[in-house]
Parts: sequence; C-alpha cells; structure tokens
Amino acid sequence: MRKKTKEVIRRVGYLMAVVAAVCGGIAIATVCLTRKWFVKSWGDVSIEELVFQLKVPLETSLTEELQNLFQYVVPSVIIWGIILLIVMISIRVHRFVAGVLGFCILCSSFPEKKRNLIYIFLESMENTYMSKLDGGAYDINYIPELTALAEENLNFSHTDQVGGAYEVEGIRWTVASMFAQTSGLPLLIPIARNAMNGQEVFFPKVWSLGNILEQEGYQQELLIGSDAIFGGRLQYFSQHGSYKIYDYSTALINKKFPIDYRVWWGYEDQRLFEYAKEEITKLAAEEEPFNFTMLTVDTHKENGWPCPLCRWEYGADQYGTVLSCSSRQVADFVSWIRQQEFYKDTTVILSGDHRTMDADFCSTIDPDYRRTLYNTILNSPIEAEETTFRKFTAMDMFPTTLASLGVEIEGNQLGLGTNLYSGEKTLAEQIGVHKLSNALKTAKDESEFWRRFTEEIVVPEEAQ
Repeated sequence: MRKKTKEVIRRVGYLMAVVAAVCGGIAIATVCLTRKWFVKSWGDVSIEELVFQLKVPLETSLTEELQNLFQYVVPSVIIWGIILLIVMISIRVHRFVAGVLGFCILCSSFPEKKRNLIYIFLESMENTYMSKLDGGAYDINYIPELTALAEENLNFSHTDQVGGAYEVEGIRWTVASMFAQTSGLPLLIPIARNAMNGQEVFFPKVWSLGNILEQEGYQQELLIGSDAIFGGRLQYFSQHGSYKIYDYSTALINKKFPIDYRVWWGYEDQRLFEYAKEEITKLAAEEEPFNFTMLTVDTHKENGWPCPLCRWEYGADQYGTVLSCSSRQVADFVSWIRQQEFYKDTTVILSGDHRTMDADFCSTIDPDYRRTLYNTILNSPIEAEETTFRKFTAMDMFPTTLASLGVEIEGNQLGLGTNLYSGEKTLAEQIGVHKLSNALKTAKDESEFWRRFTEEIVVPEEAQ
C-alpha cells in the first residue's frame, strides 16, 4: 500500500511539474519573445510615452493589432511547445539523462583539426608500486618506466609527487572504472559487480565518450586480451559509440594463434601490444580521426601472469615481477607510438582501472599511505592550471579526456566529473573523498535519480 501511495504522489508531482513547465514556458515566451510586436505597434518608446499611447485611441484597428500579435507571439509559443514536448517524450521513454548530458555536449566544441585518442586502461595499476622517493609505498620501484612517463608528462596527482585518483563507491572494479572514466558516472547497480553481461542493454540513457566521438566522426576500436562479454564490456562499448571490438574470441576467429591457445584470461599482454600496433596503423591510414581504447590484463588477480618477457628480478616475488614486466611493455609501446607519424595529432592517456586484486601484495605497506590510481597524459595540446594536490576520481577523467583533445567544455563539467585541466573544484574537493563515497553508496539505495538510471536492469528472481 505504501508503495502505491508513493507512486501516486510521484505521478501527481510529475503532472504538476508538466503543468508548471507549460504555463511557465508560455508566460516566458509571451513576455520575452513579443518585442517585435510591441515595437511594431508603438515603436521604441519610454514608459511615459507608453502610458500616453495607451490613453489615446489606436491608429490601427483592433483586428490589425491582433494579427500582429499572432504573427509574433504564436510562433514563439509553438516553438516552446515543441521543445517541451520533446523533453516530455524523452522523460517518458527514459531518455532524460541522455537529454541532459546531450545538452551539455551541445555546449562543448571540438577544434577544427580533431585529434586522435589512444586510451590505455592499465589493469590494477596503482601509484603504490613506486618507491617512497617517487611517491609510492615501497623501498624499491616496481614500475620505474611508468614513473618516468608520469614525471616527464602530464600527471594529475593528490600530492606534489606522482599521484592519482582516489577510489570511491561504484568504481572499484574494471568495468565500473571503464564506465566511470568514459561517462562521468559510477556503476551503482542492483546486481553483482560483473553481472552486466546478463543485460541486453547497458544504460542507454547515458551519453558517453564513445557517443560523443562517434557523433564527431571518429573511428573507434576496443582491444582486450580477455572475452569482451565479461562484465558487460561488449554491451557498453558496442552500444555507446559503435566500437569495433577485438577480444580473445575475435583473435581466435582471425587466427591470431592456434584454436586451443589460452592462457589465464585469454592471451597475454605481449601479444596484445603487437595486435594494438597493427590496428592503430590501420586506423591512422584512414582520413577520419580515431579513438583506440585498450585494456591490459597480466597484472590482474593473484600474483599476475608472468609472460616470457618477464625477468624475475625480484626472486620469488611473482606479482612484483609481473608489475615490472608490465611497466616495461607499456613504456616500449608508448615509445613506438611516439615514433609514428600520427603521434603529432594524437593524445595518449594511461590510466589505472582499480587498485590491486592481489590480496597480499599491499598488506605490509604503511596503513596511513593513501593508495591512488596511476595516470599520465602524453602530447596534450593544452596546459593544466593545477596538477598537484588534487582530489579526484575516475569520473573526472571523462571531461578531462575531452579537454585533452582540445575540446572546450562549457562549465568544465560532464556527468559527475570535472575537467581537471580547469581550476574548477571536483566533487571530491568540494565535499571530501570519504563523504563523496558515502553519498554515492547512499544514493544507490535512496536516490530517485539512480532508481530511474538503473530501472532497465533485470534483477534475477533469486536475487530479489
């Protein structure tokens, strides 16, 4: 009964909002868009002249004045009505969020010469793995090459050393982070973390980075060494930007290796980077700008996956060995990119997706150490106002990525993210990281917005 009452109240409130919007819109249109009629009738007059004019008989007939009124007022009212109808229909078919975000995009402008984007999600890559001297938590630096890239290029940091983004509610696993970094929203869902692969759609209300770049004529690809279906990555990237997706399954189809080949999740990063070079070369040969997105995998889960390139410089410390190996491979790949002709028109972003999934590796570090995710941006066409002592999350990477392509963003905010190039404060800076995480956790259960946002999700009966 209480549920029905709430629904009645919600519907009544919605109806009242519609009525108020209609009346308000007509009033505004009538007042603000009738100046031509006023000037046509009385000219550009003062208040005193207007009073006088109103006291004397009209030189034209009442019929003529009414014709003038309809000529200038009615079209404006009709235009407002059409706009309002579109908005109401959008709400009715659950496209309200897309409409809002789409409006934000209309307030953004791309440069005449559009830049390419190479976005590399680094599996479980934390700044924690660096030495204490560099801003990490260890006596040795497990990722010296990545550290050097961050120091030599643009790095947004929570300190005055190499640093990065804080984790918050709804962004603590791979799919959630990829979603947050490309939509500015956390993945607050009423199902298990990686159960989005069981959904037919992946939040069609959301207007993401892929949607924006597709609209701007970009070619888009996603390359991963595991199965794209896992966690709903296939649905998300195919439905938001029409990415061509290359994963373990497509590698088998394309005969990249024997049909029975499989290591751990699919295939290792050693092969991934070679395939990436092939695909990027093809994309760069086309006339359109491109967005090439990829995700590494060797540093995932317990101990990671040591490939033949690993040197085992840390003895029995397998995860440290894999981290070090990954750092070298990423740096070598970036070096290859910088040697290519297309690089001058390309922005490269390296970003960790979440903190390590290895249960033991970080168990001995200082408990007061603030663990953050790695990031660096290469070949950025603009300068950042402030890069150090920033509090931010993966959500802020959404508008920041667009800014790194030279896109001007009205208000410097998209979704729940803030453009880090600007001097605007992020949500984490405004209310604090802990309060932000708690607010998102509460919103998942209590917010009407999140209820609408997630209502397409089909929750299995056993989970209800």
